[in-house]
Amino acid sequence: MKKVILMLCTAALSASALAVDEAEYDVTTKILTIPSIKIGAARIYDGQLQLNNEGLFVIVGYSETPTSSDSSTFTLTSSAIENCELLSEYKCEQKVNNAEDSIPLAWSNVPTETGSLAVTMHHYPNSNDTSSPNSYLLLWNIDPAVTEIAHGAADDGPWYMGANKDGVAISYTSPCSPSAGTHEYTLTVYALSETPASLPVQSSVDVTYDVLTQAIATVDILGTATLTFNDVTESFFLG
Repeated sequence: MKKVILMLCTAALSASALAVDEAEYDVTTKILTIPSIKIGAARIYDGQLQLNNEGLFVIVGYSETPTSSDSSTFTLTSSAIENCELLSEYKCEQKVNNAEDSIPLAWSNVPTETGSLAVTMHHYPNSNDTSSPNSYLLLWNIDPAVTEIAHGAADDGPWYMGANKDGVAISYTSPCSPSAGTHEYTLTVYALSETPASLPVQSSVDVTYDVLTQAIATVDILGTATLTFNDVTESFFLG
């Protein structure tokens, strides 16, 4: 493993100086354990830094992803989905003033250092082409203390919303495929270090899936929770 030298004087070293919430130092092994720390443009987790004879700390162990367990995994759920399938009452929502009632969402175990949340929902109309997704829900600037969005409430919270699937209104778009078959959708909640500065501070039809995901890529993504489900449309034959 490549070693990285942190130019930190031991006399000045403290948890606050490292901009972390928690740090433990073992005087016997001379190892400082840090849950998370940003070094340059990168962030590492469960870092172990050992004090050398020159008074510098050398990284001797780390993880590139946050440690998780079954009880602490960042998780996204929806009461509109059972057995990975969207319930019929949440399909083809009626438009009122060009807006549709959004799918209910709930999430848990948001990473502790999260400064902002964002949500996307997308579908690939051509499963063989993942370069052109259709977007159904785009939200950003969600307070990390928020843990759910009720049915129909995505356009009624202290956050911002982007364009619907057709790009003509600020709204959620409900799955409503006219063709028979199984259609796959993916919901994602992003735990971000901060709200991307390039995004507007208001809801905007100009924010598309590409605009939002490209903006998300400019800040630290501390974790993602995804939920993939199917919209199954039955075929009917008249005999």
